[in-house]
Amino acid sequence: MTSNIDIIIFIAFLVTNLVVGLKSGKKVKTIQDYALGGRNFSTGALVATIVATWASGSGLFVTLSNTYSDGLYYLIPSICMSISLVITAYLLVPRMGDF
Repeated sequence: MTSNIDIIIFIAFLVTNLVVGLKSGKKVKTIQDYALGGRNFSTGALVATIVATWASGSGLFVTLSNTYSDGLYYLIPSICMSISLVITAYLLVPRMGDF
């Protein structure tokens, strides 16, 4: 019974993606419009994309396992990578408005 529910959920997900994709695809007229999405992204969407790319699920498990095996030798550089994102956000991003 469980596998039937899983298959139904999976098929519903695929059908929903297909319907939404076909409905949204009617707005796209050129390849540039497809690639850039009409350039109407909110700041929240861009931030969420960058954070989700940086903090992936596999990265979390790699960090956990390496922190467990190497200790502070791995944890300190890992924390510094987080700090580098904050520095990038406050120093570089405001200067990229022209681009």
